[in-house]
This record gives sequence, C-alpha cells and structure tokens, in this order.
Amino acid sequence: MSIVRSSRMWATAAAAVVVGVAVGGVARSVGGDACPVSEPGALARCSELVAGLSFRVGVLAGVAVCFMEAFSAALLETWVRMEDDRNLRAAEER
Repeated sequence: MSIVRSSRMWATAAAAVVVGVAVGGVARSVGGDACPVSEPGALARCSELVAGLSFRVGVLAGVAVCFMEAFSAALLETWVRMEDDRNLRAAEER
C-alpha cells in the first residue's frame, strides 16, 4: 500500500495540523496578553513577535506529533517482529 493512500498517514497529518493550530492559537492568546499596552509602538512590535513565535511553536508541536507517531509505529513494528521471532523459536524447539 502506498503511503499517500494510507489512512494512518492522513490521520496523523490531520492530527498534526489540529495540534499545531491549537498550540499556536493558545500560545498567541497567552503571549499576546503579556504585551505592554502603555506604549503604542511597543505593542505592535510585541504583537508581531508573539505572532511569529506562536507560529513556530505551533509548527514544532505539529512536527512533534508526526515524530511521536512515527516512533510509536516503529516500536509496534519492532514488537511484532520480536514476537514473530520468539514464536518461530518456540515452534522450532517443539
């Protein structure tokens, strides 16, 4: 089966986008509240900085979702292979 046609790949991509947008949105709303409102120029610069940083944090969270999914899939594959080897050795010993 092609990876492009894999439903697991698309589900992981969708989860990464959802997590990235959620984390970026929360980071922007929390970080935006910390910007000073007394100086108009500082507020604009702070808002731009918060927007840029929250975007990066959202992307990083999405990448982390993909990494963790790949890691868990690799662990599952390793476990399956180890069990197959163990079962093969047990059958040979009989």
